[in-house]
Amino acid sequence: MKQFIKDVVFVSIFITIPIVVGEILFSYRNNEYRYKSNYMQYHSDKISILLLGNSLFANSFDPHIFGDSAFNCATAARTSYYDVRILQKYAPQMKNLKVVIFPVSAALPYPPHTDKYQVFSYKRYMNISSGMFFFENSAFLSSQMNLRGAKVKPIFKEVPYGYDNEEQYIDSLGYSPIFKEWDGEHEYIQYPQYNDIIRAEEHYSKDIQNMAIICDSLNVRFIIVLPPVTNHYIEKTDSRIWNELEKMMNNLSRKNKIEYKNYYNDSLFRLNILYADELHLNYHGASLFAKRVKEDFNL
Repeated sequence: MKQFIKDVVFVSIFITIPIVVGEILFSYRNNEYRYKSNYMQYHSDKISILLLGNSLFANSFDPHIFGDSAFNCATAARTSYYDVRILQKYAPQMKNLKVVIFPVSAALPYPPHTDKYQVFSYKRYMNISSGMFFFENSAFLSSQMNLRGAKVKPIFKEVPYGYDNEEQYIDSLGYSPIFKEWDGEHEYIQYPQYNDIIRAEEHYSKDIQNMAIICDSLNVRFIIVLPPVTNHYIEKTDSRIWNELEKMMNNLSRKNKIEYKNYYNDSLFRLNILYADELHLNYHGASLFAKRVKEDFNL
């Protein structure tokens, strides 16, 4: 019996120590979430233009067009749930913040935010909880303790041209450019469904309204844009979605201090060479779009 207990204790220690060490290592590794959190805390006075949102900005909106006072805090696949909480947490300490820009999406991304990588990363590196899952506090329980997750990526002053965007390398202003050009044929994304939009609209509208209230309380301009997409994406998307989105934004703009402009079918962005896929602007398109927004909103 004593030997059995010894064996159990030994095995428990043998298993527990690597997990504990792994949890500690994952807490201190540098990655996109940690870098962006640190930048917004320790360079808060430097930021005058803050970009939020998902991959439509993280990969497809060049902050360098606005100079070093802009910062791209967007991350791929983010839901608006996290945008609200990021704004609540970091914006009040940004004494020189003048503008927040947010990309509205035809897909209306919203919880359930069940992606374990997302849930864990926001909790571990930004201390923002999903409020839904007990495993968000642990790299082991959220299945993030693997070689890919442990890889430490460099933060470039400028991401070298041609780097594989699958690795999501970011530069010093938080931007992760995509350098490939879409071939105009292959489909890489899932198209939004009208019924899904209707179900998510109430929650999504509430998040946008909350962001508008936060910005207004800080005397910060809140700009929302609907980014351009390819003709292919427009054709494959139910036309009712575009109408519903426009109606939602018009209602929100009337009731809140929101500056809004729709670019989804803008004539300047009809060429496929400006896109990395049906939905996302590539490096060239991202720069062109940022310049257009800068001009249209006098930034």
